[in-house]
Amino acid sequence: WIYTSWSVSVEWWLYLIVFPIICMILQKSRRALLPVASIILTFQLVTLHVFTDAESWTVGWTAWLRGTGGFMTGAALWSLQARGGRIRNQPGLFTDLSFLLFILLNAVLSFLFKQPPWWLICFIPVIINGLCTSRGWSSRFLKTPLMVWLGNISFSLYLLHPLILLLMKQAYAKGIIVDIRLYVLVSVAGTFLLAGTVYKLFEVPARNILRRRLSAIR
Repeated sequence: WIYTSWSVSVEWWLYLIVFPIICMILQKSRRALLPVASIILTFQLVTLHVFTDAESWTVGWTAWLRGTGGFMTGAALWSLQARGGRIRNQPGLFTDLSFLLFILLNAVLSFLFKQPPWWLICFIPVIINGLCTSRGWSSRFLKTPLMVWLGNISFSLYLLHPLILLLMKQAYAKGIIVDIRLYVLVSVAGTFLLAGTVYKLFEVPARNILRRRLSAIR
């Protein structure tokens, strides 16, 4: 049931390889990061139309390319936003429109094309910067207690939702649950309940232990 852990492992080795490269480029010349990221992103967008199988973008060199293009372009956009070590504030309207456009493009492009729009991840740094520095409705909405709680348990949701779906599929196949509405309700409620429990009983204590040990080392 922990097959999603493969994604976590892929992400970690990508972090350990790509981010040192980004740091080295930034140390040499911040201006060089944007051309390098543009070349990688262009190649990524071209291959997006060549590889039509979604699985091909989650394993092997294509997965590395996807992550590299996203992270490098994100770092390049961040470097354009940052001036003198300070992040510029973005207008609330610009952030709100960018936030809505990002969601809309995700939905529309995922419907029109076989491949998910991985390249949209490149614009996340700009959106995050706006959400953190502006006072638009999107920023205020994401700061509500419910959205903050959903953000806190998001990693547990990601890891645990396959387990709930697997159990529900078996229950549906055996006739234990036949109503599709009940199937959806139990799946959603069970996933959030389990994720919230794991976050409170495991994630928070583990985070506190790591912080204490890191503080002791420092």
